[in-house]
Amino acid sequence: MTERCVALLGQRDMPTDAVEEYCRYLGAALGKHAFSFEIARVDWATKGWRRALRELRQKVADERNTWVLLQYTALAWSRHGFSLRVPGIIKTLKKNGARCAVVFHDAEGYYGNRLIDRIRRATQLHTMREALRLADLSILTIPAEKVPWIGRDSRNVVFIPVGANLPSPEKAWSQERDRERNLPTVAVFSPSGNRAGAEEVESIALRRGADGSVAAPCYRAKLGDCRESIERETDGDVSAGDHPRSAPGRGGRAEIRR
Repeated sequence: MTERCVALLGQRDMPTDAVEEYCRYLGAALGKHAFSFEIARVDWATKGWRRALRELRQKVADERNTWVLLQYTALAWSRHGFSLRVPGIIKTLKKNGARCAVVFHDAEGYYGNRLIDRIRRATQLHTMREALRLADLSILTIPAEKVPWIGRDSRNVVFIPVGANLPSPEKAWSQERDRERNLPTVAVFSPSGNRAGAEEVESIALRRGADGSVAAPCYRAKLGDCRESIERETDGDVSAGDHPRSAPGRGGRAEIRR
C-alpha cells in the first residue's frame, strides 16, 4: 500500500528555492519506499492570507492517513520573519485528519540588537515552540542539543542532516584524475556572486595554502583562473540536476555547490 506525503511550502524564494529543491530530492528518495509525494504551496504572498488559507482548507478537506511535511523558514511564512501563522496552519491540517511533521530549516531566531530584532526573535521562538508542541513529528537539520529552545524531554524530534537525500557523487569520485596535475580540491559552498564573493574565495584559497597542505604561492598564482571559472559557473540559476559540478582552472579545481 502506497502512503501519501505532501510537502507544504510557503512563499517561493527567488531566484532559486533551495527548500523546494530539497523537497524534490526527498520525493525522489521516498518514491523508492512506496510513498507518493507531492509539493503544495500556501501562496499567501501573491494571493493574500485569506484566499491562500481558504485554498489550503479545500486541499486538505479529507487528508486522513496523509503525512503533511510543513517546511519551516521564517521568511517562507512572513515577509519580515514574523511567522505567527504557522501554528494555525498546523491546527488546520490536523483538524482535517492529516498527520503533520514540521521540517525546521531555520531552527534559530534571527540575530540583531534593535528592538524590532528582539521582538522578531521572540516571535520566531514562540512560533517554533508552538509548532514543536502541535506537530506529530519535528525534523531538525542540526542536532537537537544544538538548539537551545528545545527541551531535553522532547520526544517527537528527530535529526536528519541536510544532504541526506541528495544524490551520491560516486561518479565524480570515480573519474580519471590527471596524476601530473593532481592538486587538492577546494570546495566553495554558496559563494556570493559579487566582489564580496571574490574576496571570500581568495581568503579560502590563501587559508588553505597557509596550513601547509598545499603551496600558498601556487594558489596565489592560480587563484585568478579558478575565481573566473567560479564566477562563470555560478552565473544564473542552479537546477536540481547540477549537483555536484566543478569549475576547472588551469592550475587547480574548485567544486561548486549551492
